[in-house]
Amino acid sequence: MNKLKLYKIDVNYIKYLYSFDKRVQFNPQREDIYSEKRPYLGIVLNINDFNYYVPLEHPRPNHQKMKNNTFIFKIQNGRFGILGFNNMIPVKKDSIIDFDINKEDIKYRNILIRQYHINCYIEESLDII
Repeated sequence: MNKLKLYKIDVNYIKYLYSFDKRVQFNPQREDIYSEKRPYLGIVLNINDFNYYVPLEHPRPNHQKMKNNTFIFKIQNGRFGILGFNNMIPVKKDSIIDFDINKEDIKYRNILIRQYHINCYIEESLDII
């Protein structure tokens, strides 16, 4: 079994999907922040030989009020964000970018480390690339 890893998704691929489906999370007016300040960061699942990207969403106050369901997985009751299965997209291997958590500033890195450790227990029930 592969270990759970965090990945970024090529913003050009996101723009491509958005051109066909406006429900793909992308804001054309804020395109500059997607590659640096707000990368598409999440996990990649392999389901029936297809790769799907599930975004990791930063903690927001409303996450604690939401209930876990088929579409979202709350990380420690929402305190550390959610995995947004409702925003899951198919992804080509060449659009998946390895993510190095050590290159991030300390505050962001600490949030990501908590999210990563809390999510590790779900990896046995998922086929992760």
